[in-house]
Amino acid sequence: MRRPPLAALCALMTAVLLGGCGAAERDSADAGGKEEAGSARPLGKDIYPCTLLTAQEVTAAMSQPAAESIGNDGVSAKVCIWDATSGERSVFIHLPNANVMSWTDKKTHSGYGWGVGEWDALASEKAKRRVTGVADAAWYGVEGHAGTLYVRKGSFGFIVGMEYRNGAAVPPEDDVLVVLRPLADAIATRS
Repeated sequence: MRRPPLAALCALMTAVLLGGCGAAERDSADAGGKEEAGSARPLGKDIYPCTLLTAQEVTAAMSQPAAESIGNDGVSAKVCIWDATSGERSVFIHLPNANVMSWTDKKTHSGYGWGVGEWDALASEKAKRRVTGVADAAWYGVEGHAGTLYVRKGSFGFIVGMEYRNGAAVPPEDDVLVVLRPLADAIATRS
C-alpha cells in the first residue's frame, strides 16, 4: 500500500488558507485519553479532529476498513486522516485555525471559531457549489483528487473530504455528497 506523505496531504489542504503544518503525530481514537469520539466540546475547549468521527463511521463512508487515524497539529490547521486499508482512498478532517487569521473572533473553540461572513466567503470562494441541509452552511468542491465539503455550524468551520488515489477520478458530486453528508452531520453534532 502506497500512502502519500501526511505532509503532502496537509499541504494540499492548508494551501487553501495559509499553508504549512507542524510535525505529524499519531492520534488514537481517544486523542490521548482526553476525549472520546462523539463527545460534545464546550466553547473554548481544544478540539482534536481525530475524535470527531468514529472508525465505524469512516469505514462505512469508504465502504472498506479504515486504518488507524493519523493526526497533525499544525500552526494553521489541525488535520486528521483515515486511510482505507486498501490504499484506494482516505477520509480527512481539516480544522483551519482562526487564531492565525486576523479578522476572526478568537474567543470560541480555542481559535477554531469563525465569523459567519469570513467562513462563508472563504468556503464559497474555494468550493463553488452551495449544499443545503448540512449544518448552517456548506459548499462542495473538488480539489485535486478529493471531493471536499466546507461546513459551518455557528462559528465553527471545518472541512471534510474523501481523497481518491491510484489514478481514480473523483466520482460525480452527488455520489460524493452521499458519503460526505453523514460525516459532516456527525462532526457538526459533536463540535
